[in-house]
This record gives sequence, structure tokens and C-alpha cells, in this order.
Amino acid sequence: MKWMRREKKVEVIEFAQFMKKYTPEKKKKITLPVYSFGFTWEGFMHMSPEMAGAYIGLTTIGGIAIVGTLAINWFLSQNQSDTAEKIGNCISILFPATMLVVLVMFVGRLFG
Repeated sequence: MKWMRREKKVEVIEFAQFMKKYTPEKKKKITLPVYSFGFTWEGFMHMSPEMAGAYIGLTTIGGIAIVGTLAINWFLSQNQSDTAEKIGNCISILFPATMLVVLVMFVGRLFG
């Protein structure tokens, strides 16, 4: 029964082809170019005297609002509600008035 006996053949597979079955294909990354649009810190910080005044004004207004709120909270924690109320009333009057003055100055310089 020679015809029933099979000969064992050695199968040779290239290593790259063998590994291709077991390694997933890497997806190509889409890269987008990055544009700076000419923005630099030197250009941002170099400003006219009017802009410097505007930044100083807005920083002052914001600082007063923050410090006033912290003062109100501190006086309330010390059970001095009358002082906290006086500070709150001053801020509620001065803050909108200051913002109105800044707005009028901005519009005046814009059109004047």
C-alpha cells in the first residue's frame, strides 16, 4: 500500500509574508500644516500708547472688581455686614460708571 502513504512536504513561507498575517496594517496619518498667521508675542506686546492705556484701564477695572468682591466676602465672614454692604453699594455704582466712561472714551477716539 505504497500509494496510501503520503510524503510530508516542507512548506517554505517568506518571513515578511508570514508576519503580514499577524500584524495589522497601520493607517496613514493625515497631517495638516500649521500656520502661524503672523502672530508673535513681540507683535502682541508692541502697542500704541492708546492701547497701553486701554489695557491698563481694563486691568484696573478688573482688579477693583476682584478686590472688592474679596473684601465683601472677607467682611461678611467677619460678621461686619454693614461694611460689606457699603463696599457692595460703591462697587455697584462705580463699576458701571467706569465702564461707561471707558466706552465713551473708546467711541470718542474711534470717531474723533
